[in-house]
Amino acid sequence: MRATAIVTVIMADRPWTAWWKGVSHPPPAAWCYAFEEFTNDESADEWALAAAIFIAQYRRRHSQGPTFRELFEHLLPDTGGVPSQLPANWEAADRRRGSNGFRRHVAIEWRRRSYIGYDTQITRSLRVGPQFRVRSRALNTRARDSSSSPKRAVSAAPFEPEGSLSHEAARSLLRVTPTSLRRLSRGGYLHAVECGPEWRYPSWQFAGRPRFAVVPGVDIVAPAFPKHWPPARINEFMTAPRQELAAEGSTYSPVAWLMGGGDPNQVVESLEALEASSE
Repeated sequence: MRATAIVTVIMADRPWTAWWKGVSHPPPAAWCYAFEEFTNDESADEWALAAAIFIAQYRRRHSQGPTFRELFEHLLPDTGGVPSQLPANWEAADRRRGSNGFRRHVAIEWRRRSYIGYDTQITRSLRVGPQFRVRSRALNTRARDSSSSPKRAVSAAPFEPEGSLSHEAARSLLRVTPTSLRRLSRGGYLHAVECGPEWRYPSWQFAGRPRFAVVPGVDIVAPAFPKHWPPARINEFMTAPRQELAAEGSTYSPVAWLMGGGDPNQVVESLEALEASSE
């Protein structure tokens, strides 16, 4: 019930989305966030360029374009080409309409920006657009200009001390814009802790994947953290196995439980029981 309420809040300030038309359930929050990330002015060009690069490479190998499904499976490999798996108890027609509508309307936006092109009702017609060619020429020119310059080693963003990341390190790890990172935090999908003059992001919530890499269920679990718990105590709870989180003879940490698709409300219940026992 809590997850449904969060989705309702997200959708309350905008009309019913065209990309979800015909589906009898409201779109999950992860899908709303992903659609915004793919189509807003701050990050759409980056995603559209990544799509066009894949299309160009695919056409060189196969002499035809990929399907929309193949394109999105490349962009979202961890979840099978969709922002998150839709509930198994939904009708197959609803799952199909939701997936097709999401992909189609994202592709419309990328075509509007001239990164890709395609013909409706024709399979494997995806191709690159004129804006991709402009960007590609600019990147090639920049590469040639820099080839004679000394190379400097670039290290990956390090994890910050005390099991947390800075704003910049979190943004770099997730490969999202600053605005998208703030949106994740304000929406509750990323747990942030105020630490002096800056906000820090506990590292337990990062799934270790390049995009959409936040552990699912943070928006439900994080509000239940006792206010007096320091970040180190929260980190200990989230990463240690709990007897209450068991399945098929194995016990799981809250992070592993959530990553495996476990009910986040069971993590909340475990938190509440632990806090009650310490009083």
